[in-house]
Amino acid sequence: MESSFLNPSRIVESLHLEEGMKVAEFGSGTGMFSLAIAEKLGAEGKVYALDVQKETLEALRAKARAEGVFNIEIVWADLEREGSTKIPDEALDMVFLPNVLFQSQKKAEILKEAHRITKPGGTVVVIDWLPKKAIFGASMGWLETPEKMQGIAEGIGLTFVDVLQTGSAYHYGLLFRK
Repeated sequence: MESSFLNPSRIVESLHLEEGMKVAEFGSGTGMFSLAIAEKLGAEGKVYALDVQKETLEALRAKARAEGVFNIEIVWADLEREGSTKIPDEALDMVFLPNVLFQSQKKAEILKEAHRITKPGGTVVVIDWLPKKAIFGASMGWLETPEKMQGIAEGIGLTFVDVLQTGSAYHYGLLFRK
């Protein structure tokens, strides 16, 4: 059954994460997904929660502390700038981009940074608004169809693997491999 909102726990379950993996969430905000991913990865795993908004990162830091979650590294980054994540090349098993690309006209640059930090064989996950179903319409930013987003990702060297079922009538999900 589809709903209007994303269910982080359900989506994280579908990602086939394993304990000890290293994962980045681009546009983590207050950590709705980062916290669910951190739980799945266990104490040996690590989540890099990246955002350009320092206030939301501080809120995530406080929430993680309050919940006793210590495997999240908070990183301020301008994801449109190559290298801004300060994560070494090919260091991560997965980069997760939920509802972040629609906010930028520089989608390829953001995906290039995701590509750079993902290990060969690693996964890049894109979840974004369906243009015709976005709750605030075109005023929400720079919406792209799944087909166009797939083309952008393939254009920077990612390989399309599958559609991710988001459980939302308003979002699409795409899985890519490096």
